[in-house]
Amino acid sequence: MKILNYEDIKVTLLRKTENPLDLMDGVSRVTMSKDFKTKSEKSKAIVKFLLKGNHTAPLEFIDYTFLIEGASRSFLSQITRHRMASFMSSSQHYMNYSDFPHAIMKNLTDEQKMAFEQSLNDSVDAYKTLINLGVPKYEARQVLPNSCAVNLYVKMNARSLMNFFNLRLCYRNTEEIQIVAEKMLKLCRGHFPELFDNIGPDCFQTNCKQGRMMADRCKEGNKWKQNV
Repeated sequence: MKILNYEDIKVTLLRKTENPLDLMDGVSRVTMSKDFKTKSEKSKAIVKFLLKGNHTAPLEFIDYTFLIEGASRSFLSQITRHRMASFMSSSQHYMNYSDFPHAIMKNLTDEQKMAFEQSLNDSVDAYKTLINLGVPKYEARQVLPNSCAVNLYVKMNARSLMNFFNLRLCYRNTEEIQIVAEKMLKLCRGHFPELFDNIGPDCFQTNCKQGRMMADRCKEGNKWKQNV
């Protein structure tokens, strides 16, 4: 059984809307101008104008499709809470998970790592035993841990991605989803920097809104930075 670190999770941007700035400009101006098809010289400025006024509907016309490989089932549970998106993932109903790699937390002591790995091995051994006894995979999977790796396709429009990054880059999240969100944001910035250079958690855009639930790192003055 292979143990993965969260940094090993691979994120690939498979497809994206071409010329997103031109499209966003045209969609934004169609309500007010019969010349909306003409590229505006102020198209870059319109991004900040729309963000400032929270007029983000035009962003729904810009799509991104990602392939995420090696994340955990816990991650899958978290990301699918973002309902304005499309998902397709590895199925424990059909696939045999006996040899799937497992994610593991960082910064564990040697003793903790040994205990963690032993627990994983015990779960996988129980899963294999049930399979060998003729138990269907979709029933045997009940004994598998949340750390089982999963591959998934994710499709989101830019408006949904803004919400995703705003929530999941916050230090209050699990380290795994923060790392994946950072990798996704880096890819989006490479494609559409005029938009995504301005996107981040609340403490990056304005001020933290978590109140007493603010992450300890933020309480110590370590606000999120553009480090992706």
